[in-house]
Amino acid sequence: MKEFTYRKEMLESFRSMAVEEILNTIEDYQTELSQLSFKNKSGQLENTAQIKKARKVIAQLKTLLKEKQKAL
Repeated sequence: MKEFTYRKEMLESFRSMAVEEILNTIEDYQTELSQLSFKNKSGQLENTAQIKKARKVIAQLKTLLKEKQKAL
C-alpha cells in the first residue's frame, strides 16, 4: 500500500480515483488488514496501530465510494 505523509494528500489521491480503482484499493486494504490481524494474533506484529490505520482507510474509501455512486 502506498504510504502518505499527510491525510490531505491521501484524501486527494483517493478522490481522483475512478470507482473501479476505489473498489480495487478497498480490496487491497482488506487483504492487508486480514494479514495484519493474522500477524497480530500470532504475535508477530510489532505496531498494532497499523490495524486501526487500515480500518480507517477502508472506511474512508467506502464513504468516498458511496459519494461517487450517488453522484452518478
